[in-house]
Amino acid sequence: IWTGERLPHGQEHAVPKASELSDADIFEVERELAQGKHGTVFLAHLPEIDDPVALKILHQELSHSLKERQRFRREIRAHAALEHPNIVRVLKYGRRKGRYFLATELLEGSLHDVVESISPLPTAVVTFILEDILKGVQYAHLRGVIHREIKPSNLLFAEDGSVKIGDFGFAKSSLDPNESTPGAVLGSTAYMSPEQAQGEHLGPRSDLFA
Repeated sequence: IWTGERLPHGQEHAVPKASELSDADIFEVERELAQGKHGTVFLAHLPEIDDPVALKILHQELSHSLKERQRFRREIRAHAALEHPNIVRVLKYGRRKGRYFLATELLEGSLHDVVESISPLPTAVVTFILEDILKGVQYAHLRGVIHREIKPSNLLFAEDGSVKIGDFGFAKSSLDPNESTPGAVLGSTAYMSPEQAQGEHLGPRSDLFA
């Protein structure tokens, strides 16, 4: 779920203590993992699941914005509709104590981390990684979801070595055909397709470009 990228110093959002977020019936927050523009990700535990999970909670100040609440719900709808071995699994989502949350399986190692420590990667490893990414992307596209931010930090490794696509915060789904503002540019500049950088209509090819 987590990209591994933090906000620049001075742009951080106020993060409540784990004890303020925990709810024994829903989840128990252990510690913060990282913070992004829209939410903070915590290591947490769900009562019905043995393994720890990644819990993304929408920033409290953003939860007062109808636009941000709708954006977060779109992210959840797009992600939760996808069940595939190469896509991070959604476990639970909802609203508790006035906070919107999304819980997924916890995967802490990303392709970004690997490339930072081993470069260049062996050809066989690159081929294996690409195959997994393309399987996940194809599955999402067949179900009307365009990720719009395929990049190394959103490609996570499972314990068995397989690669899973995470962070659907910018995803566009056919379930929400009118979700984007015309001309809006969303995503990470370094991985944008030309049409994405120009705010044009996006199709599956944009993810393949990334």
